[in-house]
Amino acid sequence: MPPAAGLETAMVALGVTPKQKDTARQVFQRSATEAGFFAYGLAVWCFPHSSLAPQLNQRTPTTRKMAEWITHRKKERQRWRR
Repeated sequence: MPPAAGLETAMVALGVTPKQKDTARQVFQRSATEAGFFAYGLAVWCFPHSSLAPQLNQRTPTTRKMAEWITHRKKERQRWRR
């Protein structure tokens, strides 16, 4: 996993506003942790074990928050395109 500054820079390059980059990174890291991508530590990025697959489909507070954030961003972009 790249350092926080590198991840935030990549997120800005992908379209996240500079004011929201810190929040987006935190949500991304929490979501990845909850999904099991950091099972072997923060320095090792790995795919979750297949036994975790049923848990990934459940709506947890973190995934709900991320889904709300994505929906909000989509609505913002549509509003500005008009």
